[in-house]
Amino acid sequence: MVLPPELRHVSLKFLTRAFRCFSSYCYFNISEMEGVKTNELYNAVHLYLSSFASASRLSLTRARNSSVTTFGLSSNDSITDVFDGIAVQWEHAVTQRQSQPSPGRPLPGEKRIFKLRI
Repeated sequence: MVLPPELRHVSLKFLTRAFRCFSSYCYFNISEMEGVKTNELYNAVHLYLSSFASASRLSLTRARNSSVTTFGLSSNDSITDVFDGIAVQWEHAVTQRQSQPSPGRPLPGEKRIFKLRI
C-alpha cells in the first residue's frame, strides 16, 4: 500500500509522539543564547564537559588575549557520563541559524545547544 506524502508525514509524526509517551528518558536542552543574552548554564556545562578526555572528538579553544587553552565536546558529538550510578548522555548540537531575530545585536551564525538525556 502506498500512502500520499502528507498522510505519511502525519502518520510518522503521530507514531513518534506515541513512542515518546512510553520512553523512560527525560531530555533537557541548554541553549547557548537565551534571547540575546548568553546563558551562563551553557558555559558551566561546557566547562564541566571539558574535564572529559574520552570523547571521540574534542574542540580546542582559547579566548583572545588569554594563555589558557580549553577543550570541549565537538559540534554534534556526544559523550556518556555517570552521575550517582546512572548513565546520562550529553550531546552538543550545533545548527546554522536561519535568520537574525533583532537588528540591534547580531547573534552568532550558529545555534549551539547541549542536550542532556537522563
